[in-house]
Amino acid sequence: MKSLNLFFFITLSFITSFAIADNHSETSITESSEPVSTGPADAIRSALINLNQLSKSLYTPEKTKEVVENQVVPLFDFDKLAKEVLLFTRVSLSNEELKYFTSRLQNSILTGMLTKFAQIRTTSFKFMSARPSRGGSIIVQLGVFGYASYPMYIDLVFHQNDEQKWLIYDVVLNRDSLINYYRKMAIVLLNRYGTYGMLGRI
Repeated sequence: MKSLNLFFFITLSFITSFAIADNHSETSITESSEPVSTGPADAIRSALINLNQLSKSLYTPEKTKEVVENQVVPLFDFDKLAKEVLLFTRVSLSNEELKYFTSRLQNSILTGMLTKFAQIRTTSFKFMSARPSRGGSIIVQLGVFGYASYPMYIDLVFHQNDEQKWLIYDVVLNRDSLINYYRKMAIVLLNRYGTYGMLGRI
């Protein structure tokens, strides 16, 4: 699916940069003068200064994998992502089955990210807006420049987990999202192979 590949490419190129910039953040913010509330938007705006200096040549495959495992994974709430994927499937999983499903989903997403990372060139990002959403979520919209001949816009959907930490649980591009993609996949697999067949193929 072309849009899924674009999810992986943009998400990893942004989040990898965000994770690295988080350790070298600057206090000045030049990307936007509009005030936003404290939370993920502030951290992202600060990170954009360093984010746009990312160079693919700085990373070996080993280094990329290390960054993904140690920096990218902690920024995602894969548990919530998995529950959202299953929300309308009417499937009932035990705790162990849900953990297995979440692990399979996480591995699928991260494998896709690692594959698409090799295609990063001169993509740059600009903070566009931050807005509240249902259930206390915050949607941070970024402008994506340099990937195509026209600008694109991507939404990172954050929520606070039980530990009050802001984590990403969905990525939305052109009105489609990671959750919707995997939800459609899960439904197709469920209808074709049943619950256990779906768990082994997701």
